[in-house]
Amino acid sequence: MGNRVLLLLLILMLSLFATALIIQNTITEADMLAINTETISNNIHKKEKVVEELFADSLALKTFENVERYPTQALEMTQSFHEEELIFFYVYKNNKPIFWSSNLVVPPSDRPFVQDATFIDTEPRSYIVKKKKLAQDMSVVALILVRRAFNHSNTYLTNRFYKNIIPSDNLEIAQYSDNDIVRNVYSKGGSYLFSVKFKEGKYHNVYLTIQLLSWVLGSIILLSLINRGCSMLAKKGYAWVSVVVMVAVLALLKWVSLQADWLLATSSIELFDPRYYAYSPFLPNLWEFIITTVSAAWLIFYIRSIQVFLATQNPCNRNFPALVFAAVALSSIYFISNLSLNHLSTLVTHTSNVNMDFTNILGFTFYSWVNVFLFCVNIILLLLYIDFAVGQVRTMLGNLTIEINMQLIVLILFLFISALFFEQAVYYNLLVGAVLLVRSYTRHKHTQYSFFNIVIVLLSISLLSSFIYHKSIRIVKQKEMELTLNHLEAENDLNAMSIFIEMEKNLASDSTILRQLLVDAAAAHQSQLLNNHIKTRYLNGYLSRYEHQFY
Repeated sequence: MGNRVLLLLLILMLSLFATALIIQNTITEADMLAINTETISNNIHKKEKVVEELFADSLALKTFENVERYPTQALEMTQSFHEEELIFFYVYKNNKPIFWSSNLVVPPSDRPFVQDATFIDTEPRSYIVKKKKLAQDMSVVALILVRRAFNHSNTYLTNRFYKNIIPSDNLEIAQYSDNDIVRNVYSKGGSYLFSVKFKEGKYHNVYLTIQLLSWVLGSIILLSLINRGCSMLAKKGYAWVSVVVMVAVLALLKWVSLQADWLLATSSIELFDPRYYAYSPFLPNLWEFIITTVSAAWLIFYIRSIQVFLATQNPCNRNFPALVFAAVALSSIYFISNLSLNHLSTLVTHTSNVNMDFTNILGFTFYSWVNVFLFCVNIILLLLYIDFAVGQVRTMLGNLTIEINMQLIVLILFLFISALFFEQAVYYNLLVGAVLLVRSYTRHKHTQYSFFNIVIVLLSISLLSSFIYHKSIRIVKQKEMELTLNHLEAENDLNAMSIFIEMEKNLASDSTILRQLLVDAAAAHQSQLLNNHIKTRYLNGYLSRYEHQFY
């Protein structure tokens, strides 16, 4: 039965990898655009159906015809369409509006609109209009909002389709002169509305989501199969070899993730966006940070699952090689701790688009909490690794006195190195050393699961996290101060210089100044008149930020 399950998992893994490769090599931009266009068309047709159902309601039409007498009833009837569907209704009499359910957009006349559907692409919003003729010279018009269309360059005024038309921000309205791949959008009745194309740069759609999920699920199954093989290898007496194999496999997957960057090159998901996180070629985005964290967690939990075999198959046992191996294990704790200090701090210092200020925790976004979660997970993984290393050292040395002495020697060595090269890490290494000593003592007394030990663990997590966070905040403030100082140290104000050059030309031909200098030279208040004239005419704009004095 077990072999059948393994075979099924192997087939599933290969199918997932094949799916990802097929999508990567066969799905084109035209296919992706067709999917997005179909989504837009379906959503527009749903809204048209809502409008047609209302236009077929005799009671609703009576309300629109008598809107001048019962405007409140008409407004109440159309309010739900405004809030849920972004559909507005207008009543026209003699081609002029007499009722509108919203003042967001009010077409001045209903003449340009036909019975089926008309697309209007104008500032500040593009919309589709459906028209229904009422009695006499009256008509009712339904306006379906499609897209924001601002001409202004403003980060808060984004031009994009409304989310109830299409959730993703991949598309824009195509023009007749565009040479890109375009697709047409038609109304429910078959009338042409507009054409769409992909925006320049990265985009995202369902194909990229399927591709990402296929790689993730396939990799998880692969790691599960390798985990089972390594466990069998450990049970046969090769525990340390299995750890090396697991490390090699995880390193290979990390290398493949860094090299196979087609999702990074095409997808607009924030996980791959360097504005949300970017530190180094090893951690170019938040996705790679997550991959690294998952790999470290997998390795540590695998090691803990075979810890019994590692202890019984220990190659060094209470001799000089054991001392060397213990020193290496303890040194690795400080090395990994300092590595965590540097990399976890980047979750605060290298996330320009993510708020990580805990004094403004209510302003945290989804990715702020993702960073907090990664931060906490890595701190817990660090403590788990400390426990594993302490356990191995205790097994090799078998003597608490020697173990404590070895810990103190390694601590002093790293404090000396920190004092010489990394002054800020001295207190951090002291904290790690204290955690290490406490964990060794509780393990020796077999009280690692006691209430006291739980409190110590929580306190350790808090202290380590606080140290890393405050170090990160200091770095962020230091960078901000450097930017401010660089701005203050700027030698020349180019805007002011260009205005002064233009002002010099104008001063030479200013008739008021010439008259004051030549005609009223003897006047006692001449200087004051000149000052007022120059300030009001030449120094009342950008130059008003400077202090002036005239002679």
